Amino acid sequence: MIFRLDVASTAHTLTLPAAVGNGGSAKSVLGIQGISGNVITFAETGTYEFQFDTTDGGSSIYISELTRPRNRWTNALLLAGSDDLADGAAASLATPVTFIATDSSGETGTLAAGTTGQVKMFAMTTDGGGNMVITVTNPAWGGSGTITFDDVGDGCTLVYINSKWCCVGNNSCSFA
Repeated sequence: MIFRLDVASTAHTLTLPAAVGNGGSAKSVLGIQGISGNVITFAETGTYEFQFDTTDGGSSIYISELTRPRNRWTNALLLAGSDDLADGAAASLATPVTFIATDSSGETGTLAAGTTGQVKMFAMTTDGGGNMVITVTNPAWGGSGTITFDDVGDGCTLVYINSKWCCVGNNSCSFA
């Protein structure tokens, strides 16, 4: 069941039945914004939607908020797919993670422009003795727009913002 609530004042609250977040559905309330016990408060006026489900006839009721993101994740975050960047190839924009395995002569790769908000992660998993140098289209750091990986464990996380790849996390990679 989907429940839509129009909140006209931040003084309004939503009191949930005891079965919501009970038993097997206890984790479903974790991270719901403004929840304390079985009461939800609202920081802003507006329309909010919640979905309620049960698998045991109503003894335990699961809640999902459809209009606001959760404050935290309650389970592992699994990223769908990865690719191995071959020498001279372009990193896939269709997968969030690219791993790197080099040979002794070193390798090169490229990263094309992304889509606003896109996250791309790279990690060197095998070092055959040579470096991997990735040339990035639209790097926010300027320079020649390269990222160099030279040891197992080197990795970085990029986010595409304002038509530029921005580094938001780096473990031993060199940016030029």
